[in-house]
Amino acid sequence: MGSLVLQPSQMFAMALVFVLSWEGGYTNDPDDPGGPTNDGITQDEYDRHRQACGEPTRSVQDITQAEYTNIYADGYWSPCHCDAFPYAVALTLFDSAVNTGVEHAIKWLQGELGVEVDGDPGPNTLAAAQEYIAAHGATTLALGIIARRGQYYQEIVNDRPTLGKFLPGWNNRDAALKLAIV
Repeated sequence: MGSLVLQPSQMFAMALVFVLSWEGGYTNDPDDPGGPTNDGITQDEYDRHRQACGEPTRSVQDITQAEYTNIYADGYWSPCHCDAFPYAVALTLFDSAVNTGVEHAIKWLQGELGVEVDGDPGPNTLAAAQEYIAAHGATTLALGIIARRGQYYQEIVNDRPTLGKFLPGWNNRDAALKLAIV
């Protein structure tokens, strides 16, 4: 799937299916710093979204498909400029942003590209990505981002051992991501 050419709306729809396969459902694990979460959206994020829409806050358990789709598109897909990439890179950036934040996803991309690592996906980063993909392929770039992501997970656990219970799931997610992009 790394070389598959899709329209941006198709890419987002497919990527969202992948993300929701890992993020779906309501959880409120006391060891998860995100707190109450439903379909991958935290209560705090949902509150901000509803307030920005002029709506009263409510439990994230009541999030609708339209709401989480908009949050994912506006808060993760667009800030990572996923439409500018082949599917393998777009999915990897999107899933990384959802799981660890947009800034981490962009910094891992920049680290792989050898450009300034500032978390800003500006024109220099996008141009370097296009050059890299032309020379090495989208799958190679995506796999490099996933490797950096795996190192980050290990660092999290080293710093906060109580989060170690999440490491097998994070590693399984990385393995599934690799399968989805090759």
